[in-house]
Amino acid sequence: MLLHNLGDAFLACTADALALHQLTAGSLVGIIALTCTMRRPGTQVVFTLNGETGKSVSQYASQWLTLVSSTKEIIRRNKQIAPKDVLVGVSLNYNKVYGWIDFVSISPEAISKAFDTEWRRQASSYPMDLPGMRKLYQAVDVIGVSAYPPLYPGFSTSALDTPLKYHEQELSYAGINLRQLINSVKKVCTHVAC
Repeated sequence: MLLHNLGDAFLACTADALALHQLTAGSLVGIIALTCTMRRPGTQVVFTLNGETGKSVSQYASQWLTLVSSTKEIIRRNKQIAPKDVLVGVSLNYNKVYGWIDFVSISPEAISKAFDTEWRRQASSYPMDLPGMRKLYQAVDVIGVSAYPPLYPGFSTSALDTPLKYHEQELSYAGINLRQLINSVKKVCTHVAC
C-alpha cells in the first residue's frame, strides 16, 4: 500500500494542478514525472508515473497498476481534455530493469551477456510481482525507455535501437514481449537523458 498512499499524495496534487493549467512543461513531484503541453484542444497529455524505478515496478507492479486508472480519472476531470488524449505510462531504465541484479561490469554489453546467468543466480532472492508487471505493461498507453548507453558525437538514430534490445531482453524474463507491445497499440517513448 505504500505506493498507493504516495500516489494519493503526489498524484492528486500534480494531476489537479495540470487540470488547472498550472503546469505546462516537465515537473517532478516526488516519484511521479509529468510531461505535457496544454496549449490547444487535441493536445495529448502523457503522464509518466515513474522514471527509472525498475526495482519498485518489478516488486510492486500491482500497486503501480492501480495508479494507471487513478491517474487517467484525475486528469480527465478537466473537461477540456478529451479522454482519448490522456495517455499514462511507465518509464524504466534501458537495462537493469529489475534494479537489484549485481554485475561485475557496468558495461551495457557485459550486462546483456551476463543477464541470463545472473538472473538464474539471483532472482529467487528478491520478491517480484512478474504477473503484475505483465498486467501493468498491458494497461499503460506509453512505455518509456531511458536510452543513454554510451553514445558518441555524430551517432545515428539507429544507435537508439541498442537500448530497446537490452530492454526487450530483460523484460522477456517477466514474460513481457516488448516487440509485440510496440507492434500492437503501445507507444514506446525512447528518450535520451541529459
